[in-house]
This record gives sequence, structure tokens and C-alpha cells, in this order.
Amino acid sequence: MGRKSGLFNQGTDVLYDSLFYNRTAFENVLDSDGEPFSLNHDAFVFMSHQGYIFHFFDTSEHLEDPPVFGYKEGELKPRLINESLSGFLYDSALEELESWKK
Repeated sequence: MGRKSGLFNQGTDVLYDSLFYNRTAFENVLDSDGEPFSLNHDAFVFMSHQGYIFHFFDTSEHLEDPPVFGYKEGELKPRLINESLSGFLYDSALEELESWKK
């Protein structure tokens, strides 16, 4: 995920130095939400936005382009965000570009 991204994904912990802390932050939010579900041991939490939105994928199936799930603080369970990581990243880049046009 790189070390710098300028204004891209500002406010989102997705760069290299935050990757090691996203899972712990997510687990802390789940604890404060009363543990609505358990985070799979093989889940890789690659993105955290403002400490209340998290995106992750399951590494246990060893898929080349795994589906991405998201969780927002206060929800009962994660939801499917995109059928693939590449699709998620592509859509995220498009959303970011659209926001810059405004």
C-alpha cells in the first residue's frame, strides 16, 4: 500500500505504516460494540477510516483477488463491499476522483 498518497484517501489508514495497527483498532471497536461477531483469525484488515469503518478480506482461502467486506461501528455484522479486492480498489479510486471534481 505504499508510504504516501498525497490527498488520496485522506483520513483513511491504508498506507504501509498503519497496516500493522488496523486489526487491533478493529478488534477494539468490536469490543466496544459488545462483540457482535468474531473477526476470523485469517482476516486481513487493510483499511480503517476515522476509526469506525473497517475493510478486510479473508486470507484462509488463498484467493488471488478475494472479496472485500466492510464493517461500520454499531452494525451487527460485516457486509460484502465488493466481489474482489481489485474491484474495490478501482471503485475507491473512481469515488475519490469524483469527490475531487466537486
